[in-house]
Amino acid sequence: MKVKRTGDARLDQVVMDMIFTGCYDLDRFRKLLADHPDLLDDQPQDLIKEIMEDDVALMKFAFRWLPVYLNDVSRLKELARILNQ
Repeated sequence: MKVKRTGDARLDQVVMDMIFTGCYDLDRFRKLLADHPDLLDDQPQDLIKEIMEDDVALMKFAFRWLPVYLNDVSRLKELARILNQ
């Protein structure tokens, strides 16, 4: 997984927190996605159902999803806003 640093300490902390969450705290990652379905807007419903029920599917999804969100500053700022609520 390749993720670039932003140079903003606050956003870089969000990057580190999300990597940890997506790789090691699957329950928290699943809850984040369930509580904020807009983070899954472009995902097919059958995939969403699978990742909500299966840890291995969720982890594989996290490995694809994290680089997309964490390398996009606007998406990263949205994650920071969600995590700081």
